[in-house]
Amino acid sequence: MMRLEAIRVRDFRKLAAPVELAGLDPGLCVVAGDNEAGKSTLLDALRAALFERHNVGGATLDAMMPFGSVVSPHVELDFTLAGRPFRLAKTFGKGAAARLETPEGTFAGPDADARLAALFGFEEIRGRAGEDQRRAARGHMGLLWMEQARVHHGLEIGETARRTLRGALEAEVGDVLGGDGASEILEAARARRAAYLTRTGRPTGALADATAEAERRRAEADAAAAELAEWEAEADALARDRADRAAFDAERRLETLAERLAAAEAALAEAERAETAAKAAAEARARAAREADAARRARADRAALARAAAEADAALPALRADAEAAATARNDTRTRVAEARARRETARTRLRETRAAATRADAARRAAEARRRAEALTGALTRARDHDARIAEARRAAAALRLDPRALPGLREAARSLREAEIARDAAATQVEVAPDPGAGPARIAGAPLPQNTPHALDRDTEITLEGWGRLTVRPGAGDLAERRDAVAAAGAALADALAAQGCDSLAAAERAAEALARHDAARREAEAALAAVAPEGLAALARAAEDAAAEAARFAEAAGSQAPDTADPAAVEAAEAEGEAAEAALETAAAREAAAGEAAIRATTTLETAETAARDAARRLAEARAETPDDALAAAETAAAEALTEAETAATRAEAARAEAEPETARLTRDRFARALGSQRDERSALDVRIAGREGRLQGRTGLGERAELAASEAEAAEARAAALCAEAEALDLLVATLAAAEAEARAAVLAPVVARARPYLRLLQPEAELALSQDLDIAGLTRAGREEPFERLSVGAREQVSVLVRLAFADWLAETGRPAMVVLDDALNHADAARLERMQTALWKAAERLQVLVLTCRPRDWTAAGATVRRLAQPHVAG
Repeated sequence: MMRLEAIRVRDFRKLAAPVELAGLDPGLCVVAGDNEAGKSTLLDALRAALFERHNVGGATLDAMMPFGSVVSPHVELDFTLAGRPFRLAKTFGKGAAARLETPEGTFAGPDADARLAALFGFEEIRGRAGEDQRRAARGHMGLLWMEQARVHHGLEIGETARRTLRGALEAEVGDVLGGDGASEILEAARARRAAYLTRTGRPTGALADATAEAERRRAEADAAAAELAEWEAEADALARDRADRAAFDAERRLETLAERLAAAEAALAEAERAETAAKAAAEARARAAREADAARRARADRAALARAAAEADAALPALRADAEAAATARNDTRTRVAEARARRETARTRLRETRAAATRADAARRAAEARRRAEALTGALTRARDHDARIAEARRAAAALRLDPRALPGLREAARSLREAEIARDAAATQVEVAPDPGAGPARIAGAPLPQNTPHALDRDTEITLEGWGRLTVRPGAGDLAERRDAVAAAGAALADALAAQGCDSLAAAERAAEALARHDAARREAEAALAAVAPEGLAALARAAEDAAAEAARFAEAAGSQAPDTADPAAVEAAEAEGEAAEAALETAAAREAAAGEAAIRATTTLETAETAARDAARRLAEARAETPDDALAAAETAAAEALTEAETAATRAEAARAEAEPETARLTRDRFARALGSQRDERSALDVRIAGREGRLQGRTGLGERAELAASEAEAAEARAAALCAEAEALDLLVATLAAAEAEARAAVLAPVVARARPYLRLLQPEAELALSQDLDIAGLTRAGREEPFERLSVGAREQVSVLVRLAFADWLAETGRPAMVVLDDALNHADAARLERMQTALWKAAERLQVLVLTCRPRDWTAAGATVRRLAQPHVAG
């Protein structure tokens, strides 16, 4: 028995980063990882360590390499065999090496590979070999290590494993059968049987010849008897056909059916006239319904237009009050700005007078103050120039837009005219709506799909393609539809011309351009207010002030070098400067408030003008609509349309009642029934004449049939007697071979009984009433359930997978008992098991794990934690490249 203690892998395909699983459970050991985490790669690394030569190359070595990397895959294993410790380390590719530490000593390189093959009973692969050859060479361990998505294929025992298992079994079979003598007797019986029968039991040799001769003679006798019987049957049939023709003519069947068909056709013509009238009345009712709906919509549109005009007028007083309040606030801020500017000028005068009284002794200090003021003015000049640049940019952006805001109402009016023309056109157009059955092909207009379950207006002759049915041509019938189409085209052209004149491709684009103009204007006004706050006298005045401050600093610096007495009053100068700074700050605050109030006044005025324009537009549209069609005319039209609809519905109801009374479908079916009956009877009468003529021709000239039939029957009986004698001898030999073969099979079953017996407890967990059958090749032949044999390949995928796992557990038990290395590995198996069967399969694995180590690799850890297993996680490795 084999137990795996630890696995260490690095640089092996997906497992590029080192992975170690130590302290593995000796019984059921579950290793879980997400998809693509490397579970199957771990199994491939185990196989490579045990079964591949360390110096393997070519495609096998390439398959071990991480993607895009050239490294040396390395695998280490700690395991026990029959309780004795072993350690294996293999490196593949560059620096290939192998080291196997055993209780008998340490083996390296090819010796380590050879020692592994001897321990585990597999064949070393040398040279090129495909995956199937490699799988077959792994010996009985390959039987117990189940690959992902292959378990349901059966045991897939390789030739090496089959030789290992069969060697012991055939020795026991030979003893049970009595040695070589029993085999020679069976072979001799088979040779005698082969002279008469093939391996599948088909006749051959003399038996085949005699059987063929008997069959040929019997066929000739049967043919002669059949020809005689055919002649007699033909004569009887001719008499019956002649009697049928006489009865047909006597009953006047054709004349009677022709009279009934004429009466049915007359009734059908009357019913079709009623049906046509009903269709016409239904179409008139549909037209009246459309006209009534259009009249209702016209009145609803008029009411909506009147509400819009009233709402626009009602909003104007509040907007005017807002504009007046904003203008008042703006005037108040202007007054405060003027007052602040006067206070600033007074402060400046006081400061100049104070500075004039200062002495040269104070000049140095004042020169420094002048320099600081010059720096502040220079900074203000820089900010003022930035504001001026923003003003210019806003003006350039506004100039780039060709839209004249005064043209926007005209564009809206043109869009409204186009929409009204389209509504008028659609009201007269034919509405088509398709609702295909599930699975039906699409409907198309000019190659484009026709919308489903949505009305589609057609204003001209249109061809609709119905896939799988054909084409349908719709011709709208409204008299003024062409004029309405022209009105739509004219309105569309007028709107397009107006938009083009403003540089816009749609009304929405014009609206966006108007909004952009408003944003640019607001940005310009904001920058102008900021510029006025920083440079109220303008950029030139601010630049001159900065230059003056610099010159003043130079003059004070020059004066500081004189020897005049110091008569300055620093406290007075400081007080005057503080007063000036306060006046400047008050002026800046007042200017900012003035700018904000001005912007608010502009917004209020713009909102009022927009509302007044909208109110005038609404009033004008309402007046124009009433001038075109007064309100009472719309009401009268709606009433007239409703009355017309009532009349049309009454007429349609009467026409439909007349159609129902005429029952056109019943009349059509009656006509068709009599037409088919008349045609059928005519065909039957013609067929009788043809059959009679044919039978008369076939019966002429055929004599001596009875004598030929008797002679052929006698020759057939003699040939059958000869074939029966040879067949009896062949059956005796066949019985002898079957008896001897059954004895041999019974002996083989006796030898396979231990494996079948070990599989039975496992199988009972899954299929309580099932019995396992193994083939002579030691593969799964099938199951016997409820007395019926079911071949393995006829079972479902899930059942094959589960039975295959259970039989492998039985073989693992048997192999362990015979002293051979045995452990079971399942790579994501049992994926086709439902919850109940998965639980029973887990019970089977727990049972096997009492004697064997069972390693389960899975991406569904919850299935195993719920079953009580300790789950080891295989973390997602780093994938090279």
